[in-house]
Amino acid sequence: MYERVFAMTEVVMTPSKKGKTTVIRIEKVNKSNLDQTQVAHMAGGQHSGLVINKQIAGTSLAHSHNVKINQSPSLAT
Repeated sequence: MYERVFAMTEVVMTPSKKGKTTVIRIEKVNKSNLDQTQVAHMAGGQHSGLVINKQIAGTSLAHSHNVKINQSPSLAT
């Protein structure tokens, strides 16, 4: 079940810089909703599923209050 969910999503990291502060937004995105024009790097191999977006210029994510932490059940046996 978990393999199916992970196969349909990517972990997307989007950097934003305002002044001397850099913030990285990390979110899980469905592959069908991924904006390919914003992708700077897609990891492969053991890191497949990780995507680094291009930096958002002039936008500060530091003041975003839409923080949501999802904790999945442990996959360890």
